Amino acid sequence: MKLFSLATLITAMLTLSTIYLFAQEDRQIAGARKISWLPENGYWVIESKMDQPKHAIVHFYNNENKEVYKEEIRGIALNVQKRKYRKQLKIMLDKAVNAWTRKEPLLPDQNFLIAGLRK
Repeated sequence: MKLFSLATLITAMLTLSTIYLFAQEDRQIAGARKISWLPENGYWVIESKMDQPKHAIVHFYNNENKEVYKEEIRGIALNVQKRKYRKQLKIMLDKAVNAWTRKEPLLPDQNFLIAGLRK
């Protein structure tokens, strides 16, 4: 009898915790503001070497983990701690993903990102 009641109690606790976790996904924090540089439709990966800080390769991916654009950066040290670089990376990611969805992918190394960074 004790084993049955213990199993029932554990099952009830797991069920209630699961319901609570699912309820948290849709809840938004009041007063929270949207981060302007945070991408919604993909992500980027920056490859760089410690001994060559002014050389990097930036890969842009959509949410399906498909590479949609790649650009080699020379002559600029990408510091992703700076907001201007993060915003420019987001703008370039949006351009690349939009071109990919229109079935007109951007050709690699067209220097769109470098042009935006040097503004």
